[in-house]
Amino acid sequence: MGNTSSRSRLLRPSLPNVIVRQSSQLNSRALSVRLPPDKGPYIQHYLIEIHNEGSSYSLQASENRFDTLPSLITYYSQCCEELLAQLKLTRTIQEAKTRHELG
Repeated sequence: MGNTSSRSRLLRPSLPNVIVRQSSQLNSRALSVRLPPDKGPYIQHYLIEIHNEGSSYSLQASENRFDTLPSLITYYSQCCEELLAQLKLTRTIQEAKTRHELG
């Protein structure tokens, strides 16, 4: 999904407020989050670092490590430390156990 397409999807309030997409940086993904109206109608981007060929994931500069990408997403949907907004997910995303189930 291209950056422009991702941005237009995030601007629609009826959809989840998060998209995980390819990053231009090696061994990483981009996490794009639509902020709530009180923080402005903006999109904040975070870098997800992939460690040891996919054995763990973390937000850039975070000490929190996760075994899977879905577990990272789930964690930040239950609390919003390190993020400006808590992630809001669809049922499909909430129930995914592997990265392939997110597709």
